[in-house]
Amino acid sequence: MVKNTMILFFVTVCFTTIYLGIYSSMSYKVDQQKINHLKVKSESFFSNFSLFLSNEIGPVVSVQGKEMVVSHTDNNIFFFDPIGVAKRKGIDSFFSYQAGRGQFDGTLNSVVLKDSVRFYDKGFELNGDTLTYSFSKEKIDGKGDIRVEFDHKKTGDRLNVTSKRFSGDMLRRKYHFYEEVVGFIKRKRRFEDSLSFETAHLSIDEGASLMKLDKDVVFRQRSVEAKAREGHIFLKNYNKKLKYYSLNDDVRVKEVLKLSNGKTLVRKAFAEQLEGQMKMRQIVLSGFPKVMQSGSILTGNKIVLRESQKVIEIQDANSNFRIGNEH
Repeated sequence: MVKNTMILFFVTVCFTTIYLGIYSSMSYKVDQQKINHLKVKSESFFSNFSLFLSNEIGPVVSVQGKEMVVSHTDNNIFFFDPIGVAKRKGIDSFFSYQAGRGQFDGTLNSVVLKDSVRFYDKGFELNGDTLTYSFSKEKIDGKGDIRVEFDHKKTGDRLNVTSKRFSGDMLRRKYHFYEEVVGFIKRKRRFEDSLSFETAHLSIDEGASLMKLDKDVVFRQRSVEAKAREGHIFLKNYNKKLKYYSLNDDVRVKEVLKLSNGKTLVRKAFAEQLEGQMKMRQIVLSGFPKVMQSGSILTGNKIVLRESQKVIEIQDANSNFRIGNEH
């Protein structure tokens, strides 16, 4: 027997009838529409079941639900309305899950969950249409309307991301989101500003506190909307005199300023690079930056925009000057 092969350790079944062998249409107790995709020659049916799987180290996963079908030809196990837990590797912790239906493959190395899937532990929750979880590798692949919420351990930020596809390495705490990615970062301190974003592909390395956004990137923060082809968010740098987020390649910025006289001013900017410094409440543009404001076009080697202020700081090779006023 292969070393990592999991063993069906214990099955507790509460049932009125068990069917062994080939089902006939007269004795089909499971909803036909639920399992009409099961084309096996022999199978067993259980109702109101509890199932425990174990390997040589100990318990790995448990599940309970309304109905279960065991295939005797390929060792697949199908179940409906499952609620269960999966032991995490190397740590005293569990993932919990629930779904409309699910399946253990013949090797018992992974579980596939479908229909209104919820997969979670303390500080992390994933919801989606379909999810595959590997017990030994602690890797997740999700499809459908994905929604992930988790707490960044180092900063306490709450991240909320939706997408069409997801893959996650739960051991290394690295996550990837694909297609129609929309996210929101909520700061732990209520008085600190949040940040929302959109992109085609998002990578998160939670251990490095780094987020990478690739293609069709949009940032929204207070009155500023910025677009570019790629971007980064440095989660640990919010309260430092460092860049908290950056944008690169074809950067476009739009800011709507509310002036003290009640009027509004729309400011637009273009550049190759942008750095957002949250502590300094400013945006730094470089790479042939250009700002359009109040009918004027301003250029320089580097341009600093003070958020919610008309003041523009332009840094040239031999000079440094400011345009505008505080109001």
